[in-house]
Amino acid sequence: MNTEIHVQRHNNQTSDTNPETPPASPPAVRSGQFAADRATRKARAGSFFGRLTEEQKLQLAIWFAENKTLIEIQRLAALPPPEGFGIQTHLTTLSRLRASNDALPAISRIGELLDSLDDIEAATDLDQLGRIQRVISHLLHERAFYLASNKAESKSLARLLTSIERLSALEHKRQKIVLEREKLTNQSPRRHQVELNIVRPPLASSESVNPACEDPSRHDQKAGQPSEPTATNPTHSLPIRSELPTIGSSRTSP
Repeated sequence: MNTEIHVQRHNNQTSDTNPETPPASPPAVRSGQFAADRATRKARAGSFFGRLTEEQKLQLAIWFAENKTLIEIQRLAALPPPEGFGIQTHLTTLSRLRASNDALPAISRIGELLDSLDDIEAATDLDQLGRIQRVISHLLHERAFYLASNKAESKSLARLLTSIERLSALEHKRQKIVLEREKLTNQSPRRHQVELNIVRPPLASSESVNPACEDPSRHDQKAGQPSEPTATNPTHSLPIRSELPTIGSSRTSP
């Protein structure tokens, strides 16, 4: 029991002293590293493949077609001619070459598809897609009308109605995309122009006061008869700018 506790404590102390694992690299850094690794593997595979003769390239393709393992192909390639190539290579290089060989049929099919598209675009007007979809929609509606009138119990009617619904939704999306493209094409860039007209207000002099805001008590003060706030002249109706009495002036108390 004491031995197990001692071992457990020792393991805990060891784990505490282990250095922290470095943080993972950002996705952008990892993506760039993967791309560099792929480029390196492709370059090494191309270098190895370029050293082979046409007979050796054909033999390598036959080994790939026979589903031989990479280790077996590596061993065969290391054998002296004519059994092998007499070349030492890595499994990573052979793996990259096998991937390229497996992609050849797909590359051929895609190339033929692109060639067919070029021929179709050169000989036909693909802008008539909307008309074609409308004709297909009318034909489907006509067939659905026939089934609903004569063979309402037919199972094909439900599938036909589903196809009409999907085609209508597709046509609606197509029209929406066309309208959005027209808006983007016809929409001219708008420029907002803001004009600022800053007028400096005139400085108010001590002699000029707005007559509408002038308090009647100012006339009394000018005449030497100061007035006090009354019921008809409350304090809140006093003018905003109050004049201080001049030095030496006498102010009579009420």
